[in-house]
Amino acid sequence: MLVVGFLSIYLGGRYFLRTFIAEYTSATRVELPVSAISEERWKGLQARVAAFNQAAESGKGEARLELAAEDINALIARDPRLAEFKGSLWVDLEKEKAKCRFSYLLERLGAKKILHGRYLNGEADLISNLVNGQIYLTLLDIKINGKSVPDTVKPGLQAHNLAEGFNNDPGSSPMIHRLSEVRIHEGKLFLTANGPKPKSPEVK
Repeated sequence: MLVVGFLSIYLGGRYFLRTFIAEYTSATRVELPVSAISEERWKGLQARVAAFNQAAESGKGEARLELAAEDINALIARDPRLAEFKGSLWVDLEKEKAKCRFSYLLERLGAKKILHGRYLNGEADLISNLVNGQIYLTLLDIKINGKSVPDTVKPGLQAHNLAEGFNNDPGSSPMIHRLSEVRIHEGKLFLTANGPKPKSPEVK
């Protein structure tokens, strides 16, 4: 994960491994909430997402989708395309930001001999927007294993787009390019496709 990479640069070499594993990982998985969406609401959510995708792909007029945190967590739990995050990520939406809790088994990244059985547990605040046809997830704050990351590392994390993998994924990038709005507002995630593209910020 991105956090691991930045901490490795900051701490360096073998010292990084000892310090990172001791301070920022845990042998215990943190139990996250489990989606309790009803079957009726789940079927309705599937229908809304399918209708949005179909309207967006048709290119005929604006398509809009509004998602509550309950919807997002249900998709994480039940949509095969998000299987990587099942049981590892929980999302709450608060005003204009997402508050995420995570418990990620690090051996999924490789280096199983070193990171076997170690979890990256923490919480992060994010904001979302759309810039030049790309979804941007920007980190506001993060704590790992109950600790804030070093101040020298946080700016690097905040400068990185956490949605880069989605933007570059061949399966999702065609849909992303059709989007004209991605924003969190009043505790909801709003997606719009085929609408007027937002202007890029002016460079002064």
